[in-house]
Amino acid sequence: MRALTTKAKFFIESNKAGRLLARSLKKQRHANFIRSITQSPGVTVNKNDKIANSFISYYTKLYNLRTSTSPERSRMIDSYLANIDIPSIEEDDKNSLDTPITLQEITTTIKALPNGKSPGSDGLTVKLFQLLQEHISPQLCTLFTDVDQGIVFPESLLGALITVIPKPDKATDLVGNYRPISLINIDMKIYVKILANRLNNIMPKIIHPDQMEDRNKTTVNEFILLGFSNFHQFQLLLFILILLTYATCITGNVAIIVLVKTHHSLNIPMYFFIRTFAVLEIMFVSVTVPKLLTNLIGSDKRISFTSCFIQLYIFNALGETECYLLAVMAFDRDLAINNPLRYSAFMSRLFCIELSILPWIVGFITAAIPTIFTAALEFCGPNEVNHFFCDLAPLQNLACSNAYISNIVTSIIAVIATVVPFFIIMGFYIHIIITISTIKSNEGKHKAFSTCSSHLIVASLFYCTAMVVYVRPKGSQYDKFLALTYTVIIPVMNPFIYTLRNKDVKIALRKSLRQIFCQNSFYM
Repeated sequence: MRALTTKAKFFIESNKAGRLLARSLKKQRHANFIRSITQSPGVTVNKNDKIANSFISYYTKLYNLRTSTSPERSRMIDSYLANIDIPSIEEDDKNSLDTPITLQEITTTIKALPNGKSPGSDGLTVKLFQLLQEHISPQLCTLFTDVDQGIVFPESLLGALITVIPKPDKATDLVGNYRPISLINIDMKIYVKILANRLNNIMPKIIHPDQMEDRNKTTVNEFILLGFSNFHQFQLLLFILILLTYATCITGNVAIIVLVKTHHSLNIPMYFFIRTFAVLEIMFVSVTVPKLLTNLIGSDKRISFTSCFIQLYIFNALGETECYLLAVMAFDRDLAINNPLRYSAFMSRLFCIELSILPWIVGFITAAIPTIFTAALEFCGPNEVNHFFCDLAPLQNLACSNAYISNIVTSIIAVIATVVPFFIIMGFYIHIIITISTIKSNEGKHKAFSTCSSHLIVASLFYCTAMVVYVRPKGSQYDKFLALTYTVIIPVMNPFIYTLRNKDVKIALRKSLRQIFCQNSFYM
């Protein structure tokens, strides 16, 4: 509560956007403030210390409950345990559990900790541990060794920030209607995570497969898209910028569709594919950006399990379709430059339609494979996706079951969907450059290359970022920033690249604007 007050005071004294955020923080503070608690019928307390004591008393009693067992029931339990074969831990596994914690374990665990989490009572964040891991890891190694040997157990490992949140649709004046949340310190998180990793290696040996199946059964019904929630002060700014970018992208691509449809001079195969590409771009950005905008200004960042995988499938299907459509457009340019006399006869309307449909078929079929493998994984606990939309690597990193096969399948499909069409495009353009180099006049070279330069720019921008993200099996914390490039920034650039660098489109655009202006002048 004190942190929210400090933030609000800081933003009140800043610019207009800051004052708007301050009001939001004030509302959040007032909404979370507990004004009174009913201790017993007719007895209500409203002072902070007495409210705090009510919670302490309630949870002290709750967690110290003792159940009595009758002697007869105790004998039944002892008899049952004596007559069953309980798996035991082998000596090697005992030794592996008792081995002192190593520096490598600490370093690996620090790197694997997710960012964006609230710190514990010491205020230290995961990011700080990751930045200073070379200096912190040896100190933690010494500390954990002392803890294991019983030499010391510092208060920092026991400390935690405890807060309570109201249960949905419950009265807020009863202590039992709140759920406690403990934020432990990062050093304790690292210690516990290392012990959990060691136990995970031997659990399959001592738990029956049927029990493991029940244990790993999917219990996650929804995911939380973290997006850019760790950039609290920039949420409103990001919302405005992405909203303007999205509106510009939709407007620009709709303009291209209308221009190609209405101007007969643009009724040639090249602009047919450009129009198809514009339709695809509108669909591609609309799969992720509206949800991103909602999350930037809203507090509910949840997405259902089914909706998440639908978004995952459609996004990847459209992305792979775009990869192969760019390859088809490169083939069109290669044919136009290398066989100009046969181009019109070869590229009939029917053949253009068939070529434009082919990438959609390939994209939607290949995208289904990694989606099925990822959906088949077990999600039994963690549900915070470190991304602004549901994507393959972030979801695979949340799986409780082994995601190795799913990672490999994703990388193979990524190579098929991005690397293969990229090399196809490079092959066509090498052929185009060789042909252009044989043209004697500079004017002819410029005219030939100008017809495909815009397509080359678009393909280069898209493929470079997509290959970095998807070819690697595990992904990284920077993937969402790269994804922002090819889901928001590049799509808004495409209409300008195709119009400002294309003479025919610019002429058609001027004619349309002149007609609109003349009509408006006539009616005025």
